[in-house]
Amino acid sequence: MDKHHFATIKPAKRHSIARLERATIASSQAALELTEQFETKLFDPVVYFPLADCETRYFSDSSTHTFCRIKGQASYYHITLDGKEYKDAAWYYPEPLAQVEQIRAYVAFSPKLLSVSS
Repeated sequence: MDKHHFATIKPAKRHSIARLERATIASSQAALELTEQFETKLFDPVVYFPLADCETRYFSDSSTHTFCRIKGQASYYHITLDGKEYKDAAWYYPEPLAQVEQIRAYVAFSPKLLSVSS
């Protein structure tokens, strides 16, 4: 583990919900909060929802992929609601690196597009 760049994962403090407009996209008692730190910068926690607790009927695969050296390669979903597509609104790590293995089969949502509370 890199002592200058790492993540901590803990259970969300309470029931977590992700909403897009009026639709609930995810609702879970088993969400996780991942907090990333790089040197002295502490990033805001990101809530990861179990895929089983997501309304995947709104999801479609995206061709976007990004890489994080502490989490691995992320894949993305577009979310379509009422005929409007929200590109790359959710991401997940199909093969997360060992230090964040807990987020396998979990999905996070863009805070710019969705309201996430935990």
